[in-house]
Amino acid sequence: MRVTLGFLAFIWATMMLFPLTALAQSRVKVEGFEFEGNTQVTSEKLSTALGDLRGQELTFDELKAAADRLTDLYRQEGYFTVRAALPAQDVKDGVVKFSIIESKLGKVSVQGNERYSTEFINWYLKPVTESEYPDRHLLQRQLLLLNEFPELEVSSIVEAGEDPNTVDLIFDVVDDHPTHFTIDYNNFGSRFTGRDRIGATLDFGNLSGNGDRLTLRGLRSLASQGVTLGTMSYSVPVSNSGTKASFLLSNAAYAVGRELEILDIRGDAFVAGAFVSHPFIRTPDWNLDFNGGFMYQNINDSILDQTISRDRLRELVLGASTDWGDSSGRNYFNARMTQDLGTAFGGMSTDDPLSSRQAGGGFNKWNLDLARVQSFSPKWFGIARISHQFASRPLPTAEQYALGGIDSVRGYTQAAYLGDAGYNVSGEIRWQPIEGEDKNLLQLVGFIDHGSAYLKRPAVGEINNISLTGAGFGVRLNLPQETIIRADIGWALSDNALTDQVGKGPVTYLTFGKTF
Repeated sequence: MRVTLGFLAFIWATMMLFPLTALAQSRVKVEGFEFEGNTQVTSEKLSTALGDLRGQELTFDELKAAADRLTDLYRQEGYFTVRAALPAQDVKDGVVKFSIIESKLGKVSVQGNERYSTEFINWYLKPVTESEYPDRHLLQRQLLLLNEFPELEVSSIVEAGEDPNTVDLIFDVVDDHPTHFTIDYNNFGSRFTGRDRIGATLDFGNLSGNGDRLTLRGLRSLASQGVTLGTMSYSVPVSNSGTKASFLLSNAAYAVGRELEILDIRGDAFVAGAFVSHPFIRTPDWNLDFNGGFMYQNINDSILDQTISRDRLRELVLGASTDWGDSSGRNYFNARMTQDLGTAFGGMSTDDPLSSRQAGGGFNKWNLDLARVQSFSPKWFGIARISHQFASRPLPTAEQYALGGIDSVRGYTQAAYLGDAGYNVSGEIRWQPIEGEDKNLLQLVGFIDHGSAYLKRPAVGEINNISLTGAGFGVRLNLPQETIIRADIGWALSDNALTDQVGKGPVTYLTFGKTF
């Protein structure tokens, strides 16, 4: 929020309406206070704010400072268009009078917007502008929420209004076309379905002019036998307090190749979901969001055209996420609860014989994630992460906890081990050798990862629990024109049956993305 010179001149002119020549004596003994013009904050509260001044002999400057304290009180209450002044007066019986100038909201205008409509921006700002006395905290919240929309940046300007004791609010908008196309590559795939994968994402922001967003994504393994994935997601604001509804459709298919191709191992998955999210808290220092929804999953696997598993998952999902900052870093926490509804809506029973791993439905699981980004110096910072999954009973394969891979224990291939419950701890040190505005262009990374997971009901021949540790280094490139490259190389440090099977590496991880 900016305050213009015109608004400052308005405040100064208002203060000059109350010349202070009547205060002839150098000090005034204060016994009490009177207030005029205040409607939004009670006289009792204003008087309490100055309670420590009673019985003191105060100078003219100290009385002006008392008026500033009253202005600050209004600011704390959210009223940024209010000013306290000390009018000319004859102080009788030690009672000092203060005038409160509560400027009302005058005109509201939006300027500079090209892609987002004035109607949409005004709708989102209505909680602020519908009040005679706009609230600073609410204004900050609505601006932060607006600025979360793609390619949209809104700021506020305060100016003196045409009518006495009014202020005008001007919302200055900088926006760009919110439609983007992204191509990407990674080598996170399985050896049997093709490590190398390419993807494309088409993102339509502000699709209908109402802040909605449609995202289409496709991914394909480069191997002749591999994974094909297509997803569509759509989100739309349903209130100007930040509530959004979102919908998801996804379809995937895979076929196993290499030496297992003769077995004709195949599978497919259809996923649909509907969710609602709401930002309960939005400030620069603290954010808190809650979300909930329903997931519908049909997953099939076969060998030689014979079904070996068939999962029908109908899940209620509830979650919360928060982040908060301090002088040296920021913290992130996410919690998510998944409750399978069993046979409801065509789901499966707890003892369905065709469920993967014979796990069945009706399970409950919790996922917790905590991260800390810690600054050590302008060039050095660290990232610490911990994640945990707890499950009430054995889980179908799609819901298991994966150890190994780019965002788990590096030094092992993606999802090298699947368990029903487990945890993962990761620590990174990053060095940014470039200074100034381009400091994020290059980051050199050193890392160590550790994780553990176990099966609640292991089958014959399965490893029932395992701990994995890996370490290595990497590089992050955030190049111009929205181009990112991430490369890591990790070595397995654990000695166990899984490491004996896959070796100690090294394992390389590479991802590339370019947005147009």
